[in-house]
Amino acid sequence: MITELITTKLIPIILAGAGFGVLVTVHEFGHFIFAKLFNIGVPVFSIGFGPSIFKKTLGSTEFRLSLIPLGGYCAIQGMSDPEAGMVDTDGIVLDPSQSFEEKSVLKKVIVILGGIIFNLAFAYTIFIGIQYGTHQKTDATLCVTFVAKESAAEKAGLTKGTCITGYNSIAFSHDSTALQAELNQFLATIKISAHKNMSLA
Repeated sequence: MITELITTKLIPIILAGAGFGVLVTVHEFGHFIFAKLFNIGVPVFSIGFGPSIFKKTLGSTEFRLSLIPLGGYCAIQGMSDPEAGMVDTDGIVLDPSQSFEEKSVLKKVIVILGGIIFNLAFAYTIFIGIQYGTHQKTDATLCVTFVAKESAAEKAGLTKGTCITGYNSIAFSHDSTALQAELNQFLATIKISAHKNMSLA
């Protein structure tokens, strides 16, 4: 009962929370990157909410790892409160030229959209990674399923179930995707080789 509760209820909730946290963090990182690109101050960038577990100041930004891992936030200078763009939470005077309010409308829009841009790029990267990582070649063999009466194939001794590995010194691959193209080429060769001998393997 407890094991079932953990596997069917608790673990899905934890995974959903972790996934949500990653998405929010990527979103906030998009705001952060474009703010830095346009010389807008970012006093704090936090992964998670609540009390800080770890802090590290790099440049003019204090990076935090917080207790509640359900997302994060990016404090952009002068964005939420233009008047607060002059002093940070510790009372330190900030460069007014780095305030969000001092930038052009285009730069503001890009910073605001930065989170969405990074979410889309992240989703696309994950999708491509999954597609590439899970692509498996499927072994395939070309076998005869039907032989027409009095046909050249019957006269050559081909019967239902005979598997062909190649023709005219050309070997078929065992990859299902490549084999389809090779089969088309094989049929085209047969069509233009009327009354000519072909060797099958």
